[in-house]
Amino acid sequence: MLSIDDLTVETLPDLVSLTWRDLMWESVRVPIQGMDHAVVILEGVQSTEFEFQGMLPDSLVARAAYTNAYRKHAALETGVVGALGRRLAELPNPEDAMRLPETLRQAHVPGTAGGPQRIRITLLSEIPGKQLDSQLWRTLAEHQRQRAIAQLGGLLAAMHTLNPQLPPVNRLESWWGPGQSELNETERTLPGKHALMKSRVQRYLEPNLEPAELEAARRALEKMDSLLAASGRYRCLTHGEVAPVHLRWDPRLGLGAIDFSDVTVGDPAIDYAHLHRIDPELPAQVFAMVQEIAPEMADPDVDPDDPGVLRRAEIYRQWDDVFLTIDHFRTGRSPRLPLT
Repeated sequence: MLSIDDLTVETLPDLVSLTWRDLMWESVRVPIQGMDHAVVILEGVQSTEFEFQGMLPDSLVARAAYTNAYRKHAALETGVVGALGRRLAELPNPEDAMRLPETLRQAHVPGTAGGPQRIRITLLSEIPGKQLDSQLWRTLAEHQRQRAIAQLGGLLAAMHTLNPQLPPVNRLESWWGPGQSELNETERTLPGKHALMKSRVQRYLEPNLEPAELEAARRALEKMDSLLAASGRYRCLTHGEVAPVHLRWDPRLGLGAIDFSDVTVGDPAIDYAHLHRIDPELPAQVFAMVQEIAPEMADPDVDPDDPGVLRRAEIYRQWDDVFLTIDHFRTGRSPRLPLT
């Protein structure tokens, strides 16, 4: 019997065939892999079922989670992305709507073990384009940059003004527990990732960092402790990693965003924290756009006014540098960043 232990990038195409026997494809492309999912792109996709012929895009993204927490989240993620797509369609300027992946099929692999050992596969539309990193950003014309800023602002405004007390957002994990004061340190939340990071400092940072960098890492973690302990924080839907690795630029279509597997109810500042990797001025530019759009998009009873966002975003940026440094020494997948 198959279990989640059988899931790898190499086995995923066979698991797709086992789950949907009508699908065929010409080739398999393996994109850069994240930490929580196996992902492949199936190209030249066709269905042998007559009613599905011509209804599928030429390429499909197949994704399956390595852990039970992310497996259970997959269906919720589909609902949230669908709700965001509908909100973006209501923007005054249609060109400000960012492209989002559409879930086309989702199912557990037949014959897999029950409970937490099940393998759940999601097939999504591919978002074409080049990764929006600092190198690409420098090549964009000013009107292209302004379009990207408008699309980022539209996405964050749509997310951050959804009512967290209503579906689908209220079904997501929150950074805070039911009492809204204690932290919810589960696998997918930022407080949970923070607790795990602190437990790995001795093993991965102390033997590998010079004293000055180790002290910088500890300061970043202490700042995060204080930030998470603060009360009265504005709480909303967050993507968690609006970063180059999850943004796709197309000269004709503009920006697209991928991988909403870390969406939670949290601090909106986290969604500005990674934009500096594209350009140091981008967080403030996108924040200004959100301030312009958000009041008109906000759900009733949601006040999008939130002072201190960019200050908190800088703390999350420093924390993320430590996160990536730990992963660099633990797995070798992430870059080795200087800690200051």
